[in-house]
This record gives sequence, structure tokens and C-alpha cells, in this order.
Amino acid sequence: RGKIVCTSRNGRLPSVRGIFNEPRTLDNLTREKIDLFAAENGGSLKLEHVFSVLQQEVEKATGMKCNLNEIMNPQAGIFDYISSEIVLSEKTERLWQSVIYSTNSVIDYVWHRLSTNDKRLFQKTFGSLWSSYRVSFPIKNAQKLRELLRTDRIIVFGGVKTVNFNDINNVFETRIHDEDAGFRTIVESEYLINATGFSTDVSRTEEPLIQNILKRRLAVANEFGGFNLDFESGHVIRADGVRSSNISVLGSLAAGTYFWT
Repeated sequence: RGKIVCTSRNGRLPSVRGIFNEPRTLDNLTREKIDLFAAENGGSLKLEHVFSVLQQEVEKATGMKCNLNEIMNPQAGIFDYISSEIVLSEKTERLWQSVIYSTNSVIDYVWHRLSTNDKRLFQKTFGSLWSSYRVSFPIKNAQKLRELLRTDRIIVFGGVKTVNFNDINNVFETRIHDEDAGFRTIVESEYLINATGFSTDVSRTEEPLIQNILKRRLAVANEFGGFNLDFESGHVIRADGVRSSNISVLGSLAAGTYFWT
């Protein structure tokens, strides 16, 4: 068996889901409080305010000051990181995870009330990091991954820049430049698995139905994914700005309106 090379932009593994986590009741991240915060800021939420309130929710649950460095553990190597995550997840409720998971009922509304500039800032600066810690993986998967790391069957790199196929050598070439670690290389492989997920950019799709809807101006692309939608109904907003009465969408086609679905 060959070695598995796992690459991403930040080289971080997701957090490991605690086995004792329980839903939490959030005091400040409610629709009513979000509307109040937005009204105090001229109609839109500020990203920094959302982070501050989320931090307060974590501190209320834990009874201590929120330490992001302790949660993220950025100084740990991959093997030490995943090992410590497993220990913490088996030990007790991971209260910060419970708080983060409890935002599911309101995160779409938080996204809805953010200004466009703050949405752009989040996607550019924090989106990938948020996913690494919000979309945790089961402890059984983490244990399998730790064993693969221990036996040197998998290696994890950050700083992936490009992936191309070399027709001459008949291999994939993954270019890596991890500026923080001062490391660069080109990984050649016969096989490549794209685990980045599906695109939500409807303007680039080859799906005939989506192309036809856009061409006929029955809907327009949302810059954060999917179509522009009326938040309350899920109906698409046509190119003339009018809400459609007979076209509504779910899933990835609604990602830009509801953050994720």
C-alpha cells in the first residue's frame, strides 16, 4: 500500500466530536436579540459582534474565560493534535462544541442579518477555519486516522496551491507551499481524490436546467452560492428584483441565503 498524502490550504484537521455533548439553550443568539443587535448597528450585524456574543455563550457554558488558543491548539503537530482531541472527546462534554452546535437553529438568520462586506470578510478569512471546528468528525474516524498517522501511512500538508495532471508522466502534481512552515514541494500521485465538496456557484455550472433558469433571467446567482432567494419563503428573486411565485429551491442552491442547508 502506498502512503496517503492529505493536503489542504490550512493543513488543519477538524475537531473531534465529544461523545457527551448536549444541546444548549443560547441566551443571546436568538432571533429577537439578533434583530436588536442589527438595529443598534444601522440594520446589519457586525461580524465582530457575532464573535463576541458567541464567545460570551461559551464562557457562560464553561464558567471560565474563552481561550481560543486552547480550543484550536495550533502549536501541536498533527499526531499530537488528533491524540489530544480524542482524549478530550472521550473525557467529558466539550462545552464549546455544544454551544457551536446549538447555533444550528439560528445560524441562517445570523448570516441573513450580516452585511455583505462582513459576509465577504467571513468567507475570505474565517470560513475554512470555522468549518474545521464546527464540522467535527466522529471519534471512531479520529481513532482510525491516528493509527494511520502512527504507522506512517498518511501525511498531512497545508499550503496546497495548485493541482494539475501531467500528461507526459501520467501523474497528478500537487504543488504545496506552506509559508508558515517554510516548506514547499510537489507531490506526484497516480490517483487523486477531490474531497473539497461540491461547488455552489451556479454561474459556473454545466447543469442545463440551472443554465436555462439564469439565461431566462428567472433567477440570478448569489455571490455566496446558489440563487438569490427571499429569506422567509425560499422563493428565488428574479433578475428584475421580483420574488418568483412558483420557483423555490433547497440545498446547495440556497447556500448563499441560508449559509448552509
